[in-house]
Amino acid sequence: MTAFSTADGTELTELLGVRHPIVLAPMGGSAGGAPAAAVSQAGGLGLLGGAYWDRAWLERELPIVSESTDQPWGVGFLAWAIDAGAVQHALEFNPAAVMLSFGDPRPFVDQIRRTDAALIVQVADLDEARLAVDVGADAIVAQGTDSTISTSSRPTARM
Repeated sequence: MTAFSTADGTELTELLGVRHPIVLAPMGGSAGGAPAAAVSQAGGLGLLGGAYWDRAWLERELPIVSESTDQPWGVGFLAWAIDAGAVQHALEFNPAAVMLSFGDPRPFVDQIRRTDAALIVQVADLDEARLAVDVGADAIVAQGTDSTISTSSRPTARM
């Protein structure tokens, strides 16, 4: 047991089916299949960084993560930079979660909901948080100016 978990788990661990409430940020080009699988094998949720929908990169990395772990894993995209084809391609590998960041999640919600994948939405302000609630996000990641990469004008502590 670590300082990050309890004997009973957390809402996040129960939602995602992981042992520890630790999630690998899906940084495009950095969070590849091997790191995502390693985090998942260690009990967290490894998120593959799908980012801008680089088809060749995803075709290489999705099989790596899906074949390297029997634990839950997911994929993250920049919502403004993708289309339904990107999400569909990732869903064919049966991720436990799909994270959408920096954009309107609505075009992809129904597609994700037709699977067992949890919907995680990253938000940078209160309006985006309200939208995430409205679309039924299973989890919300609040990112403010206190992160290293942000589109927000507020620190997360004020959300």
